[in-house]
Amino acid sequence: MNVESFQKKLGEIMKLAKYNNNILNYDIAVHFFEEDHLNEDQTASILAYLRSQGVHIKNGLGDDGTKADGPVPFVTKKTPDPLTQEEEEYLKDYLEEIRGGFESEEQEKRLLRSALEGDDEAKKRLIEAYVPDVISSVRKFHRKEFFAGDMLQEGNLGLIMALEDIADHKDTNLRAWIMGSIDQAILTAIQAQEQQKWEDDALVGRVEKLESAVKQLTDESEEKFSVEELSALLDMSVDEIEDVLRLTGDDK
Repeated sequence: MNVESFQKKLGEIMKLAKYNNNILNYDIAVHFFEEDHLNEDQTASILAYLRSQGVHIKNGLGDDGTKADGPVPFVTKKTPDPLTQEEEEYLKDYLEEIRGGFESEEQEKRLLRSALEGDDEAKKRLIEAYVPDVISSVRKFHRKEFFAGDMLQEGNLGLIMALEDIADHKDTNLRAWIMGSIDQAILTAIQAQEQQKWEDDALVGRVEKLESAVKQLTDESEEKFSVEELSALLDMSVDEIEDVLRLTGDDK
């Protein structure tokens, strides 16, 4: 491992974390050093260092090296889900319409230099030119529960935000930083969707638990139970029961 290159990457990922309010997705942190072929101990050391600098690693390992508490979101999956034919056609049509990509590496560097100087036209051209990279990120993280077109838009938003703040990162490897911003935006959206799904599933579970328990109690007794009595009998808090009743329309 080249020490100088590694230290530079460490500085870049710290800048990316700062840009995202000191929050990094676990997959982003790991992918950032992927080409260095780090072993588990080295990866754990990097994550520990990032945490020591106040960076919150989302959806990864806890400080003790074990899986963090809470639901495991789709973003922890290492293999992307295949795109449907509809999604493939959507991305193909989008790419043909935008006609993104760079003619050469020098063109990319030239546009980035112009963007650093505040050239809005260069930023607009970069947004179009990076479309193939955004699509690559969509493919890399695709989840069947998330339409590829929506993931593409999230990646574009990450790209636009990165270019808006590009002047603050002039000493950074700009391409790596922009790609990281695109990935981060997509992964954050996936995580938000998975968190919502988990909350919805948890609510359904709570409703089913309450309905089943109330049915069993009423079958066994003709007595009507108060919310407080149900709380004691079902090991559910009063607030939790009232929330479920309110959502199901049974709080009248």
